[in-house]
Amino acid sequence: MPRRDISMSAGEIDAFLAANREAVVAATHVDGGTLATVAGYEFGDGALTLRLRADDPVLAALRVDNRACVTVEQFPSYSEIRAVVAHGHVTTGDVAADDSVEVALPLGADTVSFDFAKQAFPT
Repeated sequence: MPRRDISMSAGEIDAFLAANREAVVAATHVDGGTLATVAGYEFGDGALTLRLRADDPVLAALRVDNRACVTVEQFPSYSEIRAVVAHGHVTTGDVAADDSVEVALPLGADTVSFDFAKQAFPT
């Protein structure tokens, strides 16, 4: 039996990202390990604009190697699990007055999504 496609459409991805405000941002540490942090974000024009603290080790790692993985998810119940995972190269801005830095990640072909509600669950 073929697997059911549970990916979100482009419109569903846009609506999901617009409705949420926090993401997990992962980067490669200079020693080869992985670092992650939670960051607030805004979504528009096909890109996530994240706001990281200027002293966040993830930001320091992104300034060395700008490859990032950003995950936005919700999981109120098993059948309602939804997520968008975006990989790509980020651009980092300057330190703002509130000691934060904007990090932008455009969504591209390397974006994965899933919506468990698209599966058939027994009732």
